[in-house]
Amino acid sequence: MESGNRKKLGEILVDHNFITQDQLVQGLEKHKITKKRLGEILAELGFITEERLAQALAIQGENPPRDSILAGSPALTKGKKIG
Repeated sequence: MESGNRKKLGEILVDHNFITQDQLVQGLEKHKITKKRLGEILAELGFITEERLAQALAIQGENPPRDSILAGSPALTKGKKIG
């Protein structure tokens, strides 16, 4: 699934100093093995609280993929008549 310009969760977590780069690397290594969601792994490892994870996910949601903000996008025109 293409994420467009949406920032990755790990990038947001590090950018906002919720976790360190080393903690992200550890989480990503475990993600490759377990295929669990990164946020779940980071919480299990004790690197992040559920509250911080929720904040990061909210931040990520504020950055929609580029294609969903284009005029005529189904995400914006759903249920609306055009023209």
